[in-house]
Amino acid sequence: MFLKILKNSGILKPEAVTVMEIHRDEFENMAAILEEWQLFKEKDYGETKVLFLKNIEEVKQW
Repeated sequence: MFLKILKNSGILKPEAVTVMEIHRDEFENMAAILEEWQLFKEKDYGETKVLFLKNIEEVKQW
């Protein structure tokens, strides 16, 4: 397992950080889902209360 850190956009309080544990073999599906979710949230809510992947390119290298 590894940790994927979702960091807030800076609008939320600093403690509003979510950490997810994801099995390596589930990563590709989860990455796609999280990317779609992020785009959906940006579309629906602008930049408020949006969680962003801290560095999705770095995580994809795992």
